[in-house]
Amino acid sequence: MAVASRSLRAPRTWLGTEFASLSRRREMRAAFLFLLPNALGFVLFMIGPLLSSLGFSLLEWNLLAPPAFRGARNYLELGRDPEFWRSLRATFYYLAGSVPKTSSSKSRSPARPT
Repeated sequence: MAVASRSLRAPRTWLGTEFASLSRRREMRAAFLFLLPNALGFVLFMIGPLLSSLGFSLLEWNLLAPPAFRGARNYLELGRDPEFWRSLRATFYYLAGSVPKTSSSKSRSPARPT
């Protein structure tokens, strides 16, 4: 019994067709250009500061001396500090008291006139 050899690879497609039309490619290019300012803003103002904060948290740096790499020791010291745990407990206490109040008051919508 002979088995016909078939290519297991799917045909190359772009945007669901073998060759996307020129107008479809122009639409996609325009969409990317419209999204570009948002993407750049997200990277510059959200991802960049997040990564730099993570990097700074691994250093010992008082801005007068050159930074020294400490790694996870900063986090280990933070875990041993009773003031940190007290402030964390106060934060969760505030969160438990304030969030249910605000979310329950916003869930009630005012009566609509008929």
